[in-house]
Amino acid sequence: MESKSGLRTWVEVSRSAIANNYGQFRKLLSPKTKIMAVVKSNAYGHGLWDFALLMQKLGADFLAVDSIVEGVRLREKGVTIPLLVLGYTLPEKLDDAVKHNISLGVSTFETLGTLRSGERELMGLKIHLKIDTGMHRQGFLSRDVPAALDFIKDNLKNVVLEGVFTHFSSADELSRMESTEKQIEEFDKIVLLVKSLGFDPIIHASNTAGIIRGINYDMVRIGKGMYGYYPSPAMKKEYTGKINLIPVLTWKTVVSEIKRLPEGGTVGYNETERLPPGSVLAVLPVGYWHGYSRRVFSGVGRVKIKGKFAKVVGRVSMDMTSVLVTSIPGVNVLDEVELISKDISADDLALEQETINYEILTHINPLIERIYVS
Repeated sequence: MESKSGLRTWVEVSRSAIANNYGQFRKLLSPKTKIMAVVKSNAYGHGLWDFALLMQKLGADFLAVDSIVEGVRLREKGVTIPLLVLGYTLPEKLDDAVKHNISLGVSTFETLGTLRSGERELMGLKIHLKIDTGMHRQGFLSRDVPAALDFIKDNLKNVVLEGVFTHFSSADELSRMESTEKQIEEFDKIVLLVKSLGFDPIIHASNTAGIIRGINYDMVRIGKGMYGYYPSPAMKKEYTGKINLIPVLTWKTVVSEIKRLPEGGTVGYNETERLPPGSVLAVLPVGYWHGYSRRVFSGVGRVKIKGKFAKVVGRVSMDMTSVLVTSIPGVNVLDEVELISKDISADDLALEQETINYEILTHINPLIERIYVS
């Protein structure tokens, strides 16, 4: 969507910032290294298909999604480049993977067995074998990899082993280099085994942090970096200049009502905050249903109106939030309000509230319009 007309709240996504971030990573990599842009979970709150189509236009080689449902949706929206499902795929959805040419991550013997039982119908299905080198989430443990590869070789003649990959648990922590190096060492041994058995898959491991630290195989997976966020505050401090990322998302709303309290009073549910006489409030038509967290922002959040910050007062409601504008003259109904922007970054909000920027960004309600702007 490209117009905010008729909207009480909307998200603006900058095409130029996205292009900058893509270009920053492309410069760090060898021309031979493929880029997989991670667009799972509604593109981290940025709008699944709009972001995916822009990645395709910019030259990404692969896109990563969480589910087959996301993958099929992207095919329906015109995405033609290769897709990889990172999450679990239900057996009844395997046919969709073949029909829409979507590659699947495989991390258990149970899934391999399911593929064998339906191999005739799944001819040409592409899989990426997930290796657990220390994350201890998805993936085959190293000791189980030989049996998994033998199973594929002996039982899945019509299935293509397109990729082998792992995931780093702590690459964003500069103080835990040893942990990442141990994972690399273990993964390298698996890669040698894979190739010794005659397979020639795409090898990939690095997330945004791994890429910035120069850990690259055949392909890299760029998640938060593509959206303009460094993997951690420490990495932002250490690597700004080597790679310059720009946050691409701005979340806005409007003032829906001005409330003047000549005698002061409490605000919102449970009277959690009392204001002095003469206080002026601006009511915003967003709340925790929209993704503006009651837990995170009640009584402590801040927004920007007319170039100045205004504090959230009282508890965030389901569909409304009140902010104090006593010291900001001339605030009127329909004035634009910034909830997340370059001056109120998801990084800063996450740091203040002891959470991560992912949580704040992905909680923005997917029904809110994403407007891609130049």
